[in-house]
Amino acid sequence: MLGPSLLVAALRRDGLDAHALYANVTFAAHIGYDRYRRFTLSSWRMHGDLLFAEAAWGRPVPDSAVVFGPRVDAVTEEDWAISVGVLDAYITEVVDAVVAANPKVVGFSSVFQQNVPSVALAKAVRARLPDVAILLGGANALRPMGRGIAEATDVFDAVVAGEGEAELAGFARKLMTGWRPPNDERFIVWPRLKSLSLSPTPEFDDYFAQVEALTHDGRLPEGLPLALPFESARGCWWGERSHCTFCGLVGPEIAERAHTPERVLSDIETLVERWGITELRAADDLLPIKIQKEVLPELARRQPLRDEPLRFFYEIKSHLRRRELDLLAAAGVFEVQSGIESLSTDTLKAMRKGTTGPMNVAFLRDARAAGVDPLWNWMVAFPGDQPEDYEAFLRLAPFITHLRPPVCVVPVRIDRFSPYHADPARWNIRDVTPFPGMRWAWPEGADLETISYHFTGTVDSAYTDDPELARRAHDGLDRWLEAWHAGPPELVAVEDGDGLRIRDTRGIAMDEEVTLSAASSALLLRLEKPTPLDVVHDRALGVLLQRGFVVQHEGYLISVVVREADVRQ
Repeated sequence: MLGPSLLVAALRRDGLDAHALYANVTFAAHIGYDRYRRFTLSSWRMHGDLLFAEAAWGRPVPDSAVVFGPRVDAVTEEDWAISVGVLDAYITEVVDAVVAANPKVVGFSSVFQQNVPSVALAKAVRARLPDVAILLGGANALRPMGRGIAEATDVFDAVVAGEGEAELAGFARKLMTGWRPPNDERFIVWPRLKSLSLSPTPEFDDYFAQVEALTHDGRLPEGLPLALPFESARGCWWGERSHCTFCGLVGPEIAERAHTPERVLSDIETLVERWGITELRAADDLLPIKIQKEVLPELARRQPLRDEPLRFFYEIKSHLRRRELDLLAAAGVFEVQSGIESLSTDTLKAMRKGTTGPMNVAFLRDARAAGVDPLWNWMVAFPGDQPEDYEAFLRLAPFITHLRPPVCVVPVRIDRFSPYHADPARWNIRDVTPFPGMRWAWPEGADLETISYHFTGTVDSAYTDDPELARRAHDGLDRWLEAWHAGPPELVAVEDGDGLRIRDTRGIAMDEEVTLSAASSALLLRLEKPTPLDVVHDRALGVLLQRGFVVQHEGYLISVVVREADVRQ
């Protein structure tokens, strides 16, 4: 959504008449909004690409290639059957809209499961508009993937990798004269922007017009869009220092480039004022330190002055502590993708995350206290992980059911541009191959190794080697999730004279309320910072451990009690 909206704004700025058709929105209208959301989460099983494969290549996909999973948010057989049944009507509606616009150039922006749908739609457009120039860009076109796509199909006159805000208008004008790149030069790489200031504020007028029309016709639910995307930076400052081993999201250009704080604030106010949307989701790979220090305080200052407070989403590192999380909350950052990934220090070190298991437990506690929802996935099956990584999780989980559990378990995969993909032998990763569905998503002869972004591989892992351990880990997480979704338990401290009164509704609670002595209260607050077990000799420790207010994890003592904001530290 953000990429096409930026390019439309850039083309209009440079004097061209440009519009965006959000074909994914039309797809949601055809199959149903909730069903569409399940498709967006099915990248492992490639339902999106496989659904369009026959339309793209004329080759039926065998039933055995379409796999369904047990998760409640997974694509079901009924979802698949309904989507197959409306596919022709969907393609016709999209192509009719393109033809009605009488374009000279048509571009497809492709990410994750949008390659094969783009091919199918492009071929249908070509059948109706044989002379129109058709392009493919987006994250899926980064090299070398874009070259593989250009070699697999000639439906695109050019497959373009790179940032288009400064290049697309001139290229489009050239295409509008009738010029086309030679067949063996159809893969084109554009340089990164000399300055991020060349990227305009996105234009969402076409998006709102499309959503409003479909909502009016009863094809989409009321209340959309839920939020708008915006951008304050590209790249990842942490990845520049220590590239997380499994991460390929940033692509080959990992160095961070941030908008100025003034530009970020201006974009936010423009989007809010123009569209009346009060929830904004940053597309940044990681919250830039400069934005954290200069933009968030200003957003926090403006929040009480607004008729309706703004709500933001950001990706962050889990090294943030209580004061910094309080600032996020004051600025309206209500939800974050926190990058916790694991509560095992050994696993986190293997990932190059720059944090520890005890630090992540403290982060979860402080996020709950600040009122920031720290979404995270529990990543498992890492190369070289040990049974103790999972046993420690199972021992810890009953004590922290009041803290945000992982959304789900995610076995590690090997993504292009990640260190795992660049040098699998370093981690003893073997048999690296594209996802199985790629065989049927693309025609015979396509270079799947070049086109693919996601890969599988064989690793030495306690999780994969011991199914019983994996089952127990899942069961432990299920109990945590059940407790959370039943209405999050509480373990919270408020001041009571010289001590603290603790309210505890966890399943392991000895009493729902208890007042701690001044000595126990002081020690509890001291242990908000993870502290080595062997340096704490305070007699008050016994009662804190007995009640589960303090936990032992990897040789550290950590308070898991959520401290109210007015409790003095």
